[in-house]
Formats: sequence, structure tokens, C-alpha cells
Amino acid sequence: MLDPFSASSDVIELNGTVTVRPVWGGRARLEEIEADGPKGHWEGLSLFLYNPQSHQWSQSFLNSKIAVLSGGLVGEFHDGRGELYAHDTFHDKSIFVRGVWSEITPNSHRYTESYSNDGGKTWFMSFDAHKTREKDLPPSDMAAGAEPISADPDVHAFDFDLGTWHTQSSRLLHPVVRQNSVWP
Repeated sequence: MLDPFSASSDVIELNGTVTVRPVWGGRARLEEIEADGPKGHWEGLSLFLYNPQSHQWSQSFLNSKIAVLSGGLVGEFHDGRGELYAHDTFHDKSIFVRGVWSEITPNSHRYTESYSNDGGKTWFMSFDAHKTREKDLPPSDMAAGAEPISADPDVHAFDFDLGTWHTQSSRLLHPVVRQNSVWP
């Protein structure tokens, strides 16, 4: 396994599509990922849930090859940037995991995943995805999430992500094995 905290630059390139649609009246998002790379075809699924009490989102992930739900990242959006965090372990040491949505425009955005082994002072990026919009969701799919139960504006923080996206991603060749999940 490649140490995500080393200076190595061994990566794999993945190209594919990501489709995100609203569920539960907009309080959740279901993200379907299909990508191809040097190891073949890969599929994943992310579930984003909104907690109206904390005004935060969580993200849980499933890899089609393992099919075990991973522990989730939790966080929120501020000033057009989303940051979700989780605790994990690597070589029996506690680390932080950070997912960041940035550079958000109507037709593109970036998602990165990084790790910290010093309490968040420094971060080492292990995943970088650049997404460009392919198409909006059909009106029938949008209607499923059009009536959020809560009037809370934070429930709309991930609205920019709805639709189908082309993704160009780079991932460490042998990423950290997260508890209950192996990422591509």
C-alpha cells in the first residue's frame, strides 16, 4: 500500500460520469459514479444526507467491488465552499479525512479528498476530481426533490451538484484503505 503521507506521485487517472439526483424532498442526494481507468471499469455510490438539527451534510460511500457502506464525512458549506470531515486510522494512528467542494460554477466544480496525520495542520491530497456538466436532470427527477420538508437554506447547499457530470479524476495508485471500504 502506498503511504498517502509520502512524497510519491504514483497516481491513476479515471474518466467517467457522475449523476446526482435529489431524494427525500431534497434532504438527500444520491450520487452514482461510473469511471474507467487502467484497472478497468469501476462504479461507486455516495449518499449525501442533510441533518436539519445540525445544519450539516454527511457523505457515505459504497464501492461496487466491496459493497460495504463506509463511515461518513460530515460538514457544511460556507461562502461557496463545502468541507466535510471524518476521523479514520492509518497504521494504527488517528488521522483526519477532508472532502472539499470548490471552484463551483454553474457548469463545473472540483472535489478533492485529503488526509492529515498532524491534527489538520497539513493536508496530503489523495484524490482530485474536476467535473464539467454534461446535462441537467430531467424535470421528472428534479420534481422528486423540489419540495424540501424544511425551508432551511442549507438544505440547498448541494443543489449545484444535481445533474450529470463528466469527471476527470486522479487518485493515488494505492490509496489509504479506509475502514470498511477500499477506494478505486
